[in-house]
Amino acid sequence: MNAPIDSDQLFAKLEALIAAAEAVRDDVARERTRAVVNAVLELHAAGLSRIVEVARAQGDAGQELIATLSGDALLCNLFTLHGLHPEPFEARVRRGLERAAMYLKLTHSSVEVVALSHDSVKLKLARSGDDGTTNDRVRNAVEQALREAAPDLAEVHFDESSAQERARP
Repeated sequence: MNAPIDSDQLFAKLEALIAAAEAVRDDVARERTRAVVNAVLELHAAGLSRIVEVARAQGDAGQELIATLSGDALLCNLFTLHGLHPEPFEARVRRGLERAAMYLKLTHSSVEVVALSHDSVKLKLARSGDDGTTNDRVRNAVEQALREAAPDLAEVHFDESSAQERARP
C-alpha cells in the first residue's frame, strides 16, 4: 500500500498556488490559469461522479465500496469539494460524533444535536464530573472529529448554557 497522503498539506499547497496565480498582474494569464483550474476540476468531478455511478450499479457490493471510499479522508474531501459526497450531510455529522464518542466518554461528556442545517450543527454539551479537561478542549475535540467526517461543515455551535466550566480549587 502507498504511503498515507496528507490531504491537508495538499489542499494548503493548492490554496497557495491559487493565491499566487490570482496575484499575477497579467489579466490574460490569470484568466487562462483560472480556465485550466476549472477544466481540471470539471474533469475530476466528472470522473468521481462516474465512479459513484458505476459502483451504485453493482448493488450491495457497490454500496459497500462507496461507503469505504467516502470514509477515506482524502476521498471524502474530494467528494465534498465537488458536491458529490454520496453520504448525506446528517449521516456524516453523526459519524463524526461517533468518532468523538470514546473521547467524550473519557472526559465524562456527552453531546446532543440540537439543530442541523445543510452546513452547520448546533450541539448541547453536557459534562458530569471533573477529570481536569476544560470545556474548550472537549469542544475542540468534537469539532475536529466533525470536520474530519464532514469537511463541508461551515459552523459548529455549542449551546453555551448547557455546560458550565467546572470550578477548580
